Amino acid sequence: MRLVSCVIVGALILATASHSESQQLLRAEPAKMQSIAARDAIQPLPPAIEKHAAVLRNRLRPSVQSWIAQQAQAVAAQPDPNIPALRTSIRQRFNESLAPTDAKAGGSLVGGASTLDDALAFLILMQAAQNDESDLRSQMQQVQTINQQKQALRQIQDDINQQTRAIAPTLRMRPCSTPVCRALPSRLTAVNEATAGLAKPTHLQAGSNLTYQQLDTILSDLKQSLDSMSEMSEMASMRLQMAMDRRSKFIETLSNIEKSINDTQSSIIGNLK
Repeated sequence: MRLVSCVIVGALILATASHSESQQLLRAEPAKMQSIAARDAIQPLPPAIEKHAAVLRNRLRPSVQSWIAQQAQAVAAQPDPNIPALRTSIRQRFNESLAPTDAKAGGSLVGGASTLDDALAFLILMQAAQNDESDLRSQMQQVQTINQQKQALRQIQDDINQQTRAIAPTLRMRPCSTPVCRALPSRLTAVNEATAGLAKPTHLQAGSNLTYQQLDTILSDLKQSLDSMSEMSEMASMRLQMAMDRRSKFIETLSNIEKSINDTQSSIIGNLK
């Protein structure tokens, strides 16, 4: 998967890069994240499909609209659209309304048969795709948050390393009063707050009057947090890619069904009870 590969490769490079190389990567990462976000933007529903769905919805009675919404929730929970199962549910619910068109049916749901159950399946899948969009946006935001906070932690880690490298072993018990050390508590608090909504939020702390020796402990905590966030990033990216792939299948199926529906169904669908 493209997004997962970017995350894994980025982690391996940062693990082996020199200090100067690490700084260059940190500066480049926002541009890389923007590129990923642009490439993996949520695929929009084709305007023709949305227009056709709007025409059909305007003909629906409230009871039918409610049933479609329920079916859409069930379909949205499936990894792939199960067209045969959907056809069965439609025929069970609207047996009397569909009976006059049974003799005309004869083709597969997406194979060109112009039947009333095509129109209902189309509306259910359309609603499921629309429901999925908000979930996709939430997943994308989570991936972006994880990557942004990983970048923040790497920068903090790099800044602390600069402080500790310049101190002789005999001076490590002395307080660190540099701008980096003074700003450290607020920077860690900001990361904690930003990750509060994640599955594994950070709980990093730094007291006032830090000594150089205490910075070693903070570096160890930072490493653990980065390892945890890298694992979260990989899993979240995998889930997002799977959701993107599923949306593509939904849109492809919708396009196929839409091609098999003719204009007469917009009038027939208004007669459902």
